[in-house]
Amino acid sequence: MDADRCTPNPKATARAYLSGALTPAEAAQFEDHFLGCVRCSEPLQFTKHFAIAVQHSAERLRNDPSPQAIVDVWVSSAVSAA
Repeated sequence: MDADRCTPNPKATARAYLSGALTPAEAAQFEDHFLGCVRCSEPLQFTKHFAIAVQHSAERLRNDPSPQAIVDVWVSSAVSAA
């Protein structure tokens, strides 16, 4: 992937990048590319924010597994997705 060409599946590449599934060379190449490419940077930002939201929700439910906390997390997630 060079600076002028996107990966065939930006969403999949963003997930692989954030999960550490890319090789160091692939990650470096993606980093060089996505900084100047809206098509690749948007899914990266979305995936990153989604992963953070899931982590926060899981942490909250580990600390408070009450039915009200479950509803609160669900409502918060629905509002964020809208």
